[in-house]
Amino acid sequence: MNNKKGFTLVELVVVIAIIAILAAVTVPSFNGYLKRQKAEECRTQQKALVLHLKSERLRDPSMTMEKVIDKYKSELYCSDGGDYSAPDNNTVCCSKEGHGETSGVED
Repeated sequence: MNNKKGFTLVELVVVIAIIAILAAVTVPSFNGYLKRQKAEECRTQQKALVLHLKSERLRDPSMTMEKVIDKYKSELYCSDGGDYSAPDNNTVCCSKEGHGETSGVED
């Protein structure tokens, strides 16, 4: 009688196949989640810059978005490695994400 304990090769292959299938399903989903998270983080940074602009304009009505970006440059972080710019005095855009946020305040 053979009383060896352990797993057969077939059992191990089945487990590895199941793990591979689970990985094939979850990895793309996780990558999509990371991309959405980076885009949302970028939009949050843009909204923060707009709030900074509104706040700064209470003290100095001539404040522009470009000046706000320069002032808070050390605090800015784009998770995708993009840069923030101000195509006009009320809008901030990200070079990576391509969308912008407008302050709603006219000059």
